[in-house]
Amino acid sequence: MDCVAGKGVFLAPDFAAAKDFVERVMEKNELGPGGSRVLLEETLDGEELSFIILTDGKRHVPLVPTRDHKRVFDGNQGPNTGGMGAYSTDELLPEDLREIIRSTIVLPTLHGLAADGIRYQGSSTSA
Repeated sequence: MDCVAGKGVFLAPDFAAAKDFVERVMEKNELGPGGSRVLLEETLDGEELSFIILTDGKRHVPLVPTRDHKRVFDGNQGPNTGGMGAYSTDELLPEDLREIIRSTIVLPTLHGLAADGIRYQGSSTSA
């Protein structure tokens, strides 16, 4: 599968802008092979949060919640950067929401993987 590593994300403000983007990447080949397939999604407004865990497939430990900067300019203006910086602090996520994420997403996912016989854990490589 060809990939553009997050650099092909475009948040269209209207139909005309979306149509122009699709034509540029699919017909004019601006993203090379990575533009041969396009995924359209509804834009969600609000702040994003990454909730990352470390797991051995049974136990898990959450890392500090993280939020990254998506757009080039202040005020959410400009093109998507693919993540040009991030910050982490426990203050990003109230404890009650942290528990909701854990009980409705993390634990069911880990249980589902285990039920399907998928041993999910991180791996390391050395260069």
